[in-house]
Amino acid sequence: MVRRILEPVAISVAGALAVWLMVGSGFVNYDAAYTLLWGSDLAAGRLPDYDVPVAPTPHPLATLVAIGLAPLGAAGAEAVTVVGALLLLGVLGWLTYALGAHWFGPAAGAVAALVILTRQPVLSFGVRAYVDVPYLVLVLGALLVEARRPRAGAPVLALLALAGLLRPEAWLFSAAYAAYLLVAGRRLRPGLLALAASAPLLWALSDLLIAGDPLYSLTGTRDNAEVLRRVTGLEEVPLTVPRRLGEILREPVLLGAALGGIVSLWLLRRRALLPAAAGVVALLAFRVLAAAGLPILGRYLL
Repeated sequence: MVRRILEPVAISVAGALAVWLMVGSGFVNYDAAYTLLWGSDLAAGRLPDYDVPVAPTPHPLATLVAIGLAPLGAAGAEAVTVVGALLLLGVLGWLTYALGAHWFGPAAGAVAALVILTRQPVLSFGVRAYVDVPYLVLVLGALLVEARRPRAGAPVLALLALAGLLRPEAWLFSAAYAAYLLVAGRRLRPGLLALAASAPLLWALSDLLIAGDPLYSLTGTRDNAEVLRRVTGLEEVPLTVPRRLGEILREPVLLGAALGGIVSLWLLRRRALLPAAAGVVALLAFRVLAAAGLPILGRYLL
């Protein structure tokens, strides 16, 4: 039991140190700075002011963490955020290794972790403390739980619920997983249904209480996309998605991933079905958000 805990911790810390040696210390980006400010406001009993030109989208879980950091002061909260961002990149490396090792062996896991922790966009998003890396950590954590213990139920939905308070794509993951449990013959008790539906409801409640509009995050993000002239629209997905994925992985790795996916589905179908299904759901969720008018950004494809 101790080894099972110490191993991921040691690998995650080692990964964080490796990232630090590669890119140096991180910093708090525009979105994270506003989140810390809003958390400080709430901790002091004030409602945050979302009515700021091109204000970033509020993410309830990130705001909740910012409330907890508020007693440290602005400088302390920023320092903890930067250290946490580096550690989360290390956790991302371990999760990637663990999933690859579980499905295809330790060598595959090591290659996968090396790839993810040497992609410039991943490192850039991580060291700047964007919410996309912690979101990815929660989703891959849910995937690892399910891979090791099929039809686990509540632990998977709990992790996806937390992820759904950072990015709305996790809402579709929760819905798809609940549907899978139902098809697999698992009885969906009220607690599981509540977990599956909790993230969008809590997000809407947060927007209602703070901004007076349960759909504020959706409409605000769409408005910002227009102001900043972001690429939007479902018709842009077929051309933009491969280009954005290529920017993250670079062409040789993207080609290798595509060929590896085909070969694994052909020769190792039972092992490859879960990661393939997760990839399909992720792309469907991305298409849904594109259809809703949200911007098509590379970090949303992580």
